[in-house]
Amino acid sequence: MTRDLRPPSFMERYQLCRVDNKYYPNFNITVKYASSISPTVLAHAVHNIIVKNPILGCNYFKSTKAEDHNDYRDYSIRAIDIKFDDLITVRSDPTETYINDEFFSGLDKIFFNINERKPLWHLVLNGPYVTIVCSHIYFDGNSGCFFHKDLLEELKELNPIEDSLVPLEYIVKAVEITSVPPPVDATTSLYSLPILQTLKNVFKLVVAPSWFKPATQFPIFQTKPVVVDQITHFKVIHIDPTTLKSLLTHVKSMNTTLTPWIIAITFRSFSKLHPNNSFDATIPLNGRRYTPADKYQVVVAESVVTLDPPFEIESTTSAISTQLTTDLETRDPFNRVALLKFVNVGNFAGGRIGTHARRTLELSNVGKLPVPQVWFSQGCGFSAHLQLNLASGEDGMDIVFAYVDEVKKDFDEFLTNFQQEIENINQTST
Repeated sequence: MTRDLRPPSFMERYQLCRVDNKYYPNFNITVKYASSISPTVLAHAVHNIIVKNPILGCNYFKSTKAEDHNDYRDYSIRAIDIKFDDLITVRSDPTETYINDEFFSGLDKIFFNINERKPLWHLVLNGPYVTIVCSHIYFDGNSGCFFHKDLLEELKELNPIEDSLVPLEYIVKAVEITSVPPPVDATTSLYSLPILQTLKNVFKLVVAPSWFKPATQFPIFQTKPVVVDQITHFKVIHIDPTTLKSLLTHVKSMNTTLTPWIIAITFRSFSKLHPNNSFDATIPLNGRRYTPADKYQVVVAESVVTLDPPFEIESTTSAISTQLTTDLETRDPFNRVALLKFVNVGNFAGGRIGTHARRTLELSNVGKLPVPQVWFSQGCGFSAHLQLNLASGEDGMDIVFAYVDEVKKDFDEFLTNFQQEIENINQTST
């Protein structure tokens, strides 16, 4: 048996709980590369990536015989042998029709298991397409992008010797991994707990949460309470480079960025179906803007904004931008995440079941990669009724929508409204 390399961090314990209880299946990033990649070359490239980033060759295992592991403190990271077939699936589907709504629905059904000598991520190869499917334990959205950037570099290095490479039965052996990096909370102050800020957050979140709920003129949009195994549907749309350039020029003229504007047009489009509701949105924040954290760790928090109708685009965008700026400058969302150190993560995560804790919207934008095309996708989980997952490549931007079953009846009309908002900007700029 391989030795314990280190215990999980507080963030890893929380994600262990989500993975173990199937609260959240995975997120995935698919890239269309400039040319087809052979399985053998991919295997060697991935071997090199794992050796340089050894946590990718690990899983988490229960380290005691105690029955109660609800808080996941009695777990350790251990290296595992990873066979080719356990990590890489090779497909030969027609590339012209490969990316579609059903493709993302299929990926959303992939779950990972802890306490198994199997990896916590998976690759799907189909000609020039490579998908990394990730658990959230030591991956965040930026980690998925880092993987593809690392893969680009490794493929470039292997190109001159491609013909001499032999197939690999094992991508990596456990004996090749002798240590893993410390967690981000052990190396930086990002998830610190300043005394005054911590007292304020405890009071707001625990002692008197009802006092600090956003005051809205209308009830916040809700459907059914949160359940495990929530049915999620998917829809992918493409924004061509010309249209994307028009959008970026437009938001720049408003002194803002794309993320707040996209949320604003989403609120406006959805409000046409639900005019008597206020909406809230959650936006993941990238902690690496503050610290050079290891690539393969979860380094995130969330910014939350709650607004009333009418959702006039300019004022809504401005309100969202202001909230984002405040959260990024104060880092308070990261201080709030650090409160997970004080709670039983199993009770905390499971406590959302049966409640109306789901937000109206979550928008995640992983930015641009130097490849032809990129798709970022994840299901709704406990997070939101509607997910917008954005990623950009040289051929424009792709948005993968995910939405819960209760929103299905509204989605087609909402999407028509959403695309019209984009077309309005495109027509204005031409």
